[in-house]
Amino acid sequence: MKDDRFYLIHVAECISKVEEYVASGHDSFMDTPMIQDAVLRNLQIMGESTGRISVQTRVWELIELNLPALENQVEAILRDLEAPS
Repeated sequence: MKDDRFYLIHVAECISKVEEYVASGHDSFMDTPMIQDAVLRNLQIMGESTGRISVQTRVWELIELNLPALENQVEAILRDLEAPS
């Protein structure tokens, strides 16, 4: 079994790649299928890697601390998408 550090490093690398790929902004992302594919692939890899992290590493505090912030971000995105253009 691989060490959790391996998977966490994988996640960190994917985050860096996604940040690099979207650095040119929303319009560039939306207009470039190759960037979209690269971002989606890295999100998939992140999902796979986080699913392999041991239960011991997945602490309740992370859920408790990060879930409210994620919820706020999702709600803000939904409001933006619902706003008339």
